[in-house]
Amino acid sequence: MVMYSFIRFLIENLRTDSLMFMNFRVSRSTFYMYIYNI
Repeated sequence: MVMYSFIRFLIENLRTDSLMFMNFRVSRSTFYMYIYNI
């Protein structure tokens, strides 16, 4: 749930279309880092 709001926070701040794909990759890698930190 916290991760979802964090990803939404990233998307809201990186709302540019050019950064949309980049934002997806960043959020995905952040998600993996979050899993590794558990």
